[in-house]
Amino acid sequence: MFENLLISLFCSIDDFISTFESEFNQILLPNRGYVTRTPRLRLSEIMTILVAFHYSKMRTFKDFYCSQDINLQKYFPTLVSYHRFIELIPRTIFPLFCYLLS
Repeated sequence: MFENLLISLFCSIDDFISTFESEFNQILLPNRGYVTRTPRLRLSEIMTILVAFHYSKMRTFKDFYCSQDINLQKYFPTLVSYHRFIELIPRTIFPLFCYLLS
């Protein structure tokens, strides 16, 4: 059951992100020489994991992310460590807010 939820969430979020990024990048100012590190996980994968946590029965995100019962590595082969994932969460705040409102 969790697998079906994860797949449907990912498809929905990935469709939203493909539209969102194309429209949002037109509004942004050009990059002024700042070097930005591209994460191994795509934005839609990060958002999917965050939304899936809220559907899970886990009490803390760390338990959810590090749990062997769920095994996120099976669904996201480029999964990063827990601490790196926590660093990536702020990148998703605005797109996640827009997704939840749509």
